[in-house]
Amino acid sequence: MKVGFLGAGKLAQALAKGLISANLTPAEKIICSCPRSDVILLDQMRKLGCRTTSNNGHVADDSRILILAVKPPVIPKVLKDVSEFITPQHLVISVAMGITTRQIEKVKREIRKPLTSVRKTIVVQNHEAIPE
Repeated sequence: MKVGFLGAGKLAQALAKGLISANLTPAEKIICSCPRSDVILLDQMRKLGCRTTSNNGHVADDSRILILAVKPPVIPKVLKDVSEFITPQHLVISVAMGITTRQIEKVKREIRKPLTSVRKTIVVQNHEAIPE
């Protein structure tokens, strides 16, 4: 399973660690992006064995599960960055606090691409997925 994270902060790192330690996907099949200025976050993801980039489109193009792990105000920009790479085979999951499926659907209409979104945030703790 190829997983892409748009964002490489604490939540993305926790989810990546959970996926890897639960043997759901190997680290080399996880790719994440964030701005180059966040070099510390990219280094932390690399230490997990994940691939990193500053190109959101590359993440979307290289994954089938796309996790939006950025701050809520950044979601519309990030979705526009990846819109040309999204296919009907993508599962798009937002873990951004306060972002509703309706807000993602609004951006979907603007980019005119089908998106599947999952609204519930999952917290990975000790290899268990716990719905909030």
